[in-house]
Amino acid sequence: MIDGFPTSPNSVPTGQSYGASNNRGNAITAPEPSEKPKEAKDPNELTDAEKEQVRKLEARDAEVRAHEQAHLAAAGSLARGGPTYVYQTGPDGKNYAIGGSVKIDTSPGKTPEETKEKAAQIRASALAPGDPSSQDIKVAAAASTMALNAESEATEEEPDPFAQPALSKNPFDSIVSAYKKSGNSPADSIYNFEA
Repeated sequence: MIDGFPTSPNSVPTGQSYGASNNRGNAITAPEPSEKPKEAKDPNELTDAEKEQVRKLEARDAEVRAHEQAHLAAAGSLARGGPTYVYQTGPDGKNYAIGGSVKIDTSPGKTPEETKEKAAQIRASALAPGDPSSQDIKVAAAASTMALNAESEATEEEPDPFAQPALSKNPFDSIVSAYKKSGNSPADSIYNFEA
């Protein structure tokens, strides 16, 4: 999961759902502090059900790590550190990654062009895994909006080569100016009327 737009596991009390996702849209919850870590068991002492659970946890761990590494690789210089993981202790006493995130810089660039480039990289990083989570899709959508806003800003800054010259607030100024250029002095008296 990309973690660049506001979602922080630190802002939610223990035992509550937070920003980590299992890449299928289901939230992961942190264990209660009162839970004791399980003692490591000899793999030969595990029941068949526990062995199956360990196999699933190992598969999930590999999937989560590959998912977060895809984000990290695509994020490049926008990554703010390595992946962080949410762990679950298996019946064998080992910790397995069941969710994770990669923090990335989502601030705008110094110019609209730089912002568009950053937005494209953010979007590519969010969609890098083959199975983006719902949070990843939200980040990609936010990056697309960021790029559109930068494009709009860039368009506003560029002068239009086909734009008409700015007109004076008073439409008669151009007429008076033309008369003055022609050397006709009555133009001054025509324009200088008072109400």
